[in-house]
Amino acid sequence: MAASITTTCPRCGTVVLEREDLLLVVDRWADVSWYQFDCVSCARRIVKEAPEPVVSALSFADVPAFCVPAEVYERRDGAGRPVTDRLGADDLLDAVLLLAGTDDVVALATASS
Repeated sequence: MAASITTTCPRCGTVVLEREDLLLVVDRWADVSWYQFDCVSCARRIVKEAPEPVVSALSFADVPAFCVPAEVYERRDGAGRPVTDRLGADDLLDAVLLLAGTDDVVALATASS
């Protein structure tokens, strides 16, 4: 027999749920977690903060969980490409290839793209 999980609805008070009635969302990047459920009494969607002890308990109870991927926090440009503030190896390689293909660096620097 599956263990029941007791929590509260702000409208109805104490509610008893099965593990499948909850969804745990863990966001390690923003250091925040929460769980949600539909109240069995009033049918409202309830979202509650989940501090680390609650995350541990719900994980131990095998509540379905979703981990927010890091890609959610990537900034994107208008074309949907990631925007970074730092130069990476690809950027350096592009610059080397561009400079290797010209003898006139001044013309390259002043050319409109």
